[in-house]
Amino acid sequence: MNREAVVLGQKVISTYQGELLTIDSWLIKKGYMYHNTNPTKDFIEKIIKRKKFKKYKKSNATFKFFLNLMRECLVS
Repeated sequence: MNREAVVLGQKVISTYQGELLTIDSWLIKKGYMYHNTNPTKDFIEKIIKRKKFKKYKKSNATFKFFLNLMRECLVS
């Protein structure tokens, strides 16, 4: 549900304990999602209060990235 929330423009903190999927790593690297396996109350409040938050916007570049990623997964 984290990826869906990102697409809807929500602030997301992933607490996933395992190895991150490529798409999650990309979203974190681009600043659309945060990752913390053990977030403190202060960390969560900081994210909630953060006014500047990079919202996911649909674009051709992003669509092409996802499309190429899916192709690579199907080929391997």
